[in-house]
Amino acid sequence: MAESPDKVQVLEDVEPLLQDKSALGVLRAALERPPGSGGGLQERRVTWSVKGERREVSFSGGVIMLANRPPPDTPEVEAILTRIPVFHFKASDAELCAFMRSVALAGYRRGERSLTADECSAVCEHLIAEAAARQRPLNLRLLEPCFGDYLLWLEGHVGCHWKDLIANRVAGQGVPLQHDLDLGGRAKTKLGEILALREIIAQTDDREQRRRLWEERTGKSEKSMYRRLSELRKMDELSRRTESRPPVSPPERNDNGDKTRK
Repeated sequence: MAESPDKVQVLEDVEPLLQDKSALGVLRAALERPPGSGGGLQERRVTWSVKGERREVSFSGGVIMLANRPPPDTPEVEAILTRIPVFHFKASDAELCAFMRSVALAGYRRGERSLTADECSAVCEHLIAEAAARQRPLNLRLLEPCFGDYLLWLEGHVGCHWKDLIANRVAGQGVPLQHDLDLGGRAKTKLGEILALREIIAQTDDREQRRRLWEERTGKSEKSMYRRLSELRKMDELSRRTESRPPVSPPERNDNGDKTRK
């Protein structure tokens, strides 16, 4: 407020702020409309103290406050509410669905790993369907963790199917699995896909033929093929480094019986 006294200040998650009487005093002064001021911007004198030192600013900007629950019913907060319009915004399920689908169309990235827009859309649609089937409210905050669940499943790091992981998130508790639990099989599948890709690369240099052969053998997308290609290159690089290391001589014993190494 002191740095930008003529700008609109946006305050998020103000629940703790509305419990602070000193902060409420600053807000009341900042939101006060001087008598007879009419329209347009009006300067309001706002004062507060920091470690006993008095601060003051002429404030002509605005304040937008965002909260996740109704403000407390206290005289100090009521004095704030009489100075500003108050709106309760609750997005409808249709609005949430539309926004979640737009987020999915942008794809998803976590570090070097990523999902395509099609993969994210599949996750999004399943999340929406699960919420409807279980009569649970749609929660936008679940979307990104569900992308992460799909990515873990895709990389073979979990035994549960990604759809079961999402069902558990939506339900908020453990639910019966609808797909077979795969303990170790995913890792084998992943290795099989890497070996299949090595064979495909040896067969042809043509990108389109590689993509076609990959889809025929695995049923997965071109994006998945490049994920496995990255892993294959890392495996080959590790193998080359191992082969290039000089052999280590076994320890020998000297005349005193102590171990030595050449």
